[in-house]
Amino acid sequence: MAKPKPPIMQSGMSISRESSTSFETSTEWLVLEVVNDNKGEVPDIRASAIICRVLRQALMAGYRRSGKGNSIPELVSGHTADGTPTRKPHIAVVPMAFVGSSHADASVSGLALVPPRGKSLLHIDGLHNAFETVAAYRPDEQRRVLTLQGPSLRTPLKLAPVQERGYGKRSLLPDPYLRATKKWASVTPIVLERHLKRGNDIEVRELVALACKNAGLPHPDLEQIWVGRHSVIKGSPPARPLSDAPPRTRWKVPKSLESRQLVHAVIDFGKEVRGPVLLGSGRFTGLGLCSRLDTRQ
Repeated sequence: MAKPKPPIMQSGMSISRESSTSFETSTEWLVLEVVNDNKGEVPDIRASAIICRVLRQALMAGYRRSGKGNSIPELVSGHTADGTPTRKPHIAVVPMAFVGSSHADASVSGLALVPPRGKSLLHIDGLHNAFETVAAYRPDEQRRVLTLQGPSLRTPLKLAPVQERGYGKRSLLPDPYLRATKKWASVTPIVLERHLKRGNDIEVRELVALACKNAGLPHPDLEQIWVGRHSVIKGSPPARPLSDAPPRTRWKVPKSLESRQLVHAVIDFGKEVRGPVLLGSGRFTGLGLCSRLDTRQ
């Protein structure tokens, strides 16, 4: 007798292992781990914005293949019915990378779907069905596997919902990106939302503070924001490589953001702020992802 298929919308990894296994709260993410079958490359975190976009495109393909291509929610597509970018919060896709320890190399262990604050992935119309449409069930692994491929990926990337055996992999835990704390630090660089006019440190800090406000977070004191090329999170690559560094060391960003400056930051909000803290113009596709500073260092 065949074993029953497990529900796809399990909690990838929530606040604790004893937490509910359904996405009934906005703190729960759908964490998809990279299936390492020795046939593909482990993604580089500097390409995470491109990979995250491919995952979103796969979800939208799932809607189209399931006959709901004309009713993809703004929460999923990030666009209104007329194709213009939505101004409403929507699902973010973020990299789950090996960072924060002395041996960290920022390799991407997986990707996660992050619902907007106050929303549940379970309650987004059609999302469950769209995922199942593009993620075939693998009886040998007793879970669904989604294969991402396209011109922006050199080799296909296989992803699968994290199962119980993935609980031991620290890089797949959402907890460092969720639990409330005063200080947050960028793991992936923040794409400033405006072009620099003065080009000094104060202006950069002003734009980071603006990014906090635009993300629905408290407006931090400018004196409590530190910005620079390097991240304080161990293993995370610099926001800007040296001028003579090879192209592969640069962060890949969508063409619409190529002229914007990327910075790393540490932000002390002065009071506890609950995550996720996603900042800047690329915050819905893997950039501007911040971690609790005191749990990573």
